[in-house]
Amino acid sequence: MFSSVLRGAFDVANLVVDSTKEAAQTVATLAESAAAVTAAPVPIGRRNVVLTRLLAEGGFGFVHEARDANTNEPYAVKRMIAQDPDSAALAEAEVALLRRLDHPNIMALYDATTRPTERGTEHLLLLEFCPGGTLISHCIPLPSGELPPPLTLKRIVAAFVDTCRGVGYLHSQSPPIQHRDLK
Repeated sequence: MFSSVLRGAFDVANLVVDSTKEAAQTVATLAESAAAVTAAPVPIGRRNVVLTRLLAEGGFGFVHEARDANTNEPYAVKRMIAQDPDSAALAEAEVALLRRLDHPNIMALYDATTRPTERGTEHLLLLEFCPGGTLISHCIPLPSGELPPPLTLKRIVAAFVDTCRGVGYLHSQSPPIQHRDLK
C-alpha cells in the first residue's frame, strides 16, 4: 500500500482544477505561496521556524530552507498544498510513512502540521536539512557557466553506498517501499 503512495521524492499528488479560470487562480496563488519567505515564525509542531529561501518546487508543493526561530538550527520545510480530500489523504499518508522511517541515509521527519487555507489544507513537514544539494547540482554548469569541481571517486562511491543503504532499508519494510526520485 505505501509503495503506491510514495511517488517521487515524496511528491505524492498533483493539483486538480476544474476550469482554466480556476487553474489560472491556482497558479497565481501557488506562485505567491512559493515566494512566502517569512519574517514571522511558522509553528510546526513544537518548533517555530522562519522560512529563509525557496529550495525547490514540485507538483503540489514547495521545499524551503528554514531556521528555528529560537536556536537558529537549520531545517527543510516541505509545504504541500492539498485542494481536495484525495490530495489531503496522500499528504497525510506521506507524513505517516515518514514517521515510521528511521535510518541515517533517509531524511528525517521531525514534525508536521496541517493548517486550513482558502482552498483546502496546507501540510507542513519539518525535515532534516541536507545542505549538500542534489547529485545533479554537482554535474550541471554553475550560473557563471563553469562546471562545478568534480567529485572524487571516493566521494562518488561513498554517496552510492549511502544511497544503496537507504534504498535497502526502504525495501526491507513490510510492505517494501519504492522510491522513484533519488537525489
